[in-house]
Amino acid sequence: MNGIANLEKDSQFSSPATDPTQGGVLLMTRNEQRALDKAWTESTGLLLSVLMEQAAQAITYFVLDLIMSRDAAADLRTGISPDLCPLDSQRISAPKQILFLVGAGQNGGDAWASARQLLPYGHDVMVADLSGGRDLPPEAAANKLAFESLQGKIISASDSDLGQLAVAPDFIIDAIFGTGFQNRPLSRDLASSFKLINKMAAKAQAVIAIDIPSGVDCDTGAAITEAIQADYTVSFGRPKVGLYSAPGCKLAGKVITAPISMPEYWQEQKLTKVYERSRVLHIAITDEWLQIRKIERRQDDHKGSFGRGLILGGSSGMAGAVILAARAMMEAGSGYTYVRSSPDILPLVAKSLPSALSAEINPDTDPLELLRQIDAVAIGPGSGKSSWLQLLPSLLYEAPQIVVDADALNYLSALKSWSELTQKRVESGLPPAVLTPHPGEFVRLAPELAERLSSDRAGAALALARKSGCVVVLKGFATVTALPTGICFYNTSGNNGLGKAGSGDVLTGLICSLLAQGYPPEVAAPAGVYLHGLASDLAYSALGTTRSITPELLLTYLSDSFRRVGW
Repeated sequence: MNGIANLEKDSQFSSPATDPTQGGVLLMTRNEQRALDKAWTESTGLLLSVLMEQAAQAITYFVLDLIMSRDAAADLRTGISPDLCPLDSQRISAPKQILFLVGAGQNGGDAWASARQLLPYGHDVMVADLSGGRDLPPEAAANKLAFESLQGKIISASDSDLGQLAVAPDFIIDAIFGTGFQNRPLSRDLASSFKLINKMAAKAQAVIAIDIPSGVDCDTGAAITEAIQADYTVSFGRPKVGLYSAPGCKLAGKVITAPISMPEYWQEQKLTKVYERSRVLHIAITDEWLQIRKIERRQDDHKGSFGRGLILGGSSGMAGAVILAARAMMEAGSGYTYVRSSPDILPLVAKSLPSALSAEINPDTDPLELLRQIDAVAIGPGSGKSSWLQLLPSLLYEAPQIVVDADALNYLSALKSWSELTQKRVESGLPPAVLTPHPGEFVRLAPELAERLSSDRAGAALALARKSGCVVVLKGFATVTALPTGICFYNTSGNNGLGKAGSGDVLTGLICSLLAQGYPPEVAAPAGVYLHGLASDLAYSALGTTRSITPELLLTYLSDSFRRVGW
């Protein structure tokens, strides 16, 4: 049984799909990349230089394709587009200036090889050597020598030489650092060169990073201030984790994956032991990931078939939060939507949500009695410091499914040894709670993870998920959903239109609705995040701006999100 299957077997969850990676994009760490490179040479009997030549060809064909103004996008799962093939140099009508920025690592070798391959196509190809005189790996050294032997143009990385370029290059290929880079400050000279490079990059037609933009950590997405902003990143084998985790995902631009003689089934076989040691899988969410996890709605289904969800929230001045959450629950397809809230806002709730079953919270008997007839509960939106938050421990022990958000997270964080409560929930046989913190709430829940949060969002979320036994939805740019079993999902939808008060309440209601309809937490949480972001993307497509996207508008576009993923 492979490492992926072992993670699923050991999981406390049951999933509609047997493989949690199915339909998504399985991401790779630096150790996994090194293991694959080593396994490839051992399995094939070929030298690493052969693999380097293939990586270089992927870069070369992509650059030529980009120059010819053809579709440079390639499918994340299948790799380089079928149209990316050797091009006739006679078809190049306008020579371009192409600058390779090359460091001392193996991806520098990829760059030397690609620069050599581009020489016959009539472009002005230059290489800026930023290796600092360090010894190169044998494969990279050989490709540098080959480029020199063909009289390729090499300039030093000094500010004076880079600054003497008459105009900014048309295309910049970034291969200064590779997957081995870890978050560290640059030397003064290199920082100065990076500053100049970024000025040139802002004027170039396109910046293409090899494997990962220089200055981005392959495993975490953490980036130094001077990191290169790419328009495209061509990654090999599989995309790297840092290309999908913030802020690296912002610096990567569009990600293209070249398989370079590493079939998917072979990669999985060779990485089995690595997965079993690390107990971590990194998966980027796609439309297809949701499509294959759809729970069919039969023609003869009725409101009782579609789940009963309960929103506990709202307080004086914060009626909007509970209304948005409840509306999201309805828009996402729940059969029954219950609302329990403070008496002073119930008239507003009833007016805004005539189909909701709303009533005053009675901490003595309700909502615990109500739990006998509901499928999922969300607690926290707009709750403030309401006294009925004291119900939270009982809800954690008894609710069939539960989402804890907003003020309920703050209440939870103030409880002594709160993670023992959530762990006991799982030990009793109930599904894990879903926590949806933004970074501030996360730090209150786990102050010991504050430093890690700033440099490794996914690692921090995973640590909290394992400690608490909860599914942790760490909100923010490139939201991460971490499972206690070691699976991290990276969201690939959404935009800054979500940066408005109330957007999180919509997400809470959406996830709770999916739970009520029978989706397990490890599907409902990442799917809810993706659909939520997708609604903002569809709104942007319609409006042409993110500025005017509101939480209310997200609700309008949720139906389009469901249609898009086939739900």
